Amino acid sequence: MGFSTTGLKVTLRSRAWILLALTGLLGQPLGAGGLGAQAAGRWRLIMAPSPTTEINGDLRLVEADGRISGTLLLETSDSAPDQVTGTVPDADGQLEFTAGPSPRRYVGRIIGDQMFGTVFRGDQSHGIAWLAKRVDATAELYIPLPKFRMRQLVLAGERSMVTIPGGWFAALDDAGIDADEILNTYVERAAESRVPAANEPILRTYSYLQSMGLWWRDSMLAAAQTSLESVRAGIRDDTTRAHFDFLFRPNGRWQVDIHQVAAHRVQQKFPHVTWDALRPALELPGVQQRPLPPHAAVPQLLTYQLFVLSRTDSMAFASRLAEIRAVQPVAAGALERMLIGYAEAIEWYPRAMRFLLVTPWLEGRSPADLVLDRKSVV
Repeated sequence: MGFSTTGLKVTLRSRAWILLALTGLLGQPLGAGGLGAQAAGRWRLIMAPSPTTEINGDLRLVEADGRISGTLLLETSDSAPDQVTGTVPDADGQLEFTAGPSPRRYVGRIIGDQMFGTVFRGDQSHGIAWLAKRVDATAELYIPLPKFRMRQLVLAGERSMVTIPGGWFAALDDAGIDADEILNTYVERAAESRVPAANEPILRTYSYLQSMGLWWRDSMLAAAQTSLESVRAGIRDDTTRAHFDFLFRPNGRWQVDIHQVAAHRVQQKFPHVTWDALRPALELPGVQQRPLPPHAAVPQLLTYQLFVLSRTDSMAFASRLAEIRAVQPVAAGALERMLIGYAEAIEWYPRAMRFLLVTPWLEGRSPADLVLDRKSVV
């Protein structure tokens, strides 16, 4: 629980960061530590990749034969805890340990029931701040939150219940539709839309590229624009048409997905930030994690993946961006601006989807109206 001092709210966590900052400035410990400090035990670890981002971890250490061992589970982890190895604190409380496959190297110091220092990834010479506070071994500390595999989603109200995707599979069985029929229909619809159809291996491995508009992109953009032109033609009043243009055709320039929106938003201020300007950064080793099929929109995909990484694992993102900056500073600057564009684009997306679903552009009706009519008949 925080308290207020001269208008500044100070929490237990912020007091720990203040302690870390003061210790670094003064170059000496502010409390009990050094001789006799013990690393063994359970610790709640916090890292700060940026001033506004923190990553929590559950650190468990044991000491034996002058060495540290144990585990570290970060809230961004999707696998088992990382193994920890290192050295016990010296007379001044200094310690060092590594964790993870990269590995990450934690260099720091113990002061009483707190540890703090800097973590480095791999051979990097720059790092980010971390601190840890000792907690009881039996404390209920869930980092990360317990994971589960969702088999179906049940949405229940007072009078209805919807099960997804179990209900979808049941509907396919009831209609007698099999996988071959779905594939054949897909091929027919692709031909009608003038979009190259993917074969079954591509669909099984890279179907996400199509759903994201990143396979045969020129053809998919043309098909999407044609569909939106039909939607616009069905709008009857000027106010709704102006809303449509604001979302999909600002200043007469079409934008049909988040990748186009991201680029358009950035290029309004920085015309030189093009997809080609990003290529030197995106072609560096380690940026592309897996091979991609021909005709994939690689710059858009890799940039979007980096954007997702920034939202799901800020430490890994900060490390990746630092590596890019060190080799391709100009392209890294363009990449950072494009990532800001994606942050704006994901705000655009739900507004665009809502417009298409609830706006009356189908002979004065909306898709949502048609669904409600169908439910009332059933």
